[in-house]
Amino acid sequence: LNYASRDISILSIDASTGALMATSGSPCPTGGTYPSWIAIEPAGKYIYVADSAQDGISAFAVNVTTGALTPFGGPPFTTGIAPVSIAIDPSGKFAYAANSGSQSLSAFAVEAATGTLTPVTGSPFLVGGMSPTTVGIDPSGKYVYVTNGASDNISAFAIDPASGALTVIPGSPFAAGGTAPAFIAVGPTGKFAYAANASSSISAFAIAAVSGALTVVPGSPFAAEGVYPKSIAFEHSGKFAYVANYYSGSVSAFAIDATTGALTAVAGSPFITGNGPYSLATARIAQ
Repeated sequence: LNYASRDISILSIDASTGALMATSGSPCPTGGTYPSWIAIEPAGKYIYVADSAQDGISAFAVNVTTGALTPFGGPPFTTGIAPVSIAIDPSGKFAYAANSGSQSLSAFAVEAATGTLTPVTGSPFLVGGMSPTTVGIDPSGKYVYVTNGASDNISAFAIDPASGALTVIPGSPFAAGGTAPAFIAVGPTGKFAYAANASSSISAFAIAAVSGALTVVPGSPFAAEGVYPKSIAFEHSGKFAYVANYYSGSVSAFAIDATTGALTAVAGSPFITGNGPYSLATARIAQ
């Protein structure tokens, strides 16, 4: 997603080398003014783009052969004010957008056959914090977590598996343990959640399996080993976490204690990147 040019680059992946090449349909205009986030549902059939100026989500069908995008749904699907991120649950049934301007979370049911978004009854749901930024969903699809950047806390909700409606988890919002949390992610095991704070720290929480409540991991918050961490990604088994540090041009690497969730910096961390790393992802390579 290209914020400045308001379009989406479409790149084919060479199966043998991993090299990228722009497709004939790239770039594809988003049709919006300030596209802020892109998400794809698990089956790879539909892409959704939040536009913070249009207060909505644009939707595109993916051509599985060429990767080309075809917009559908007409006008953007309406969210709250200034949506800045989207997350789709692991089943692909529900989508959630954090609305930074209305302190809420918009919830949608995703129509499997068409990709159409239908607001869930009760949506949007107030987060109980200020300036929600990112949304994290646990691997089981039972819980949703939202960082509130202006109130330094994290909202937590249980997902109704039938409707996608949200119920506030007792104790929410939970103190972030750092200043201006900007990103949250749940590890692959579903046992721990991690929040990147603008105060150059990473807050770690244990997730209660039955309730979804957050408990601070001993030693949290952990030094990010860089300035202004912006995103977090995990090695697929959940043994390691990686953090992009926007102002220091680096990626920090941490080993995750499987029992406690505590973070320990990996030897050689942080690792140098280009300028202003904003987002990162890990690839699982078949062996």
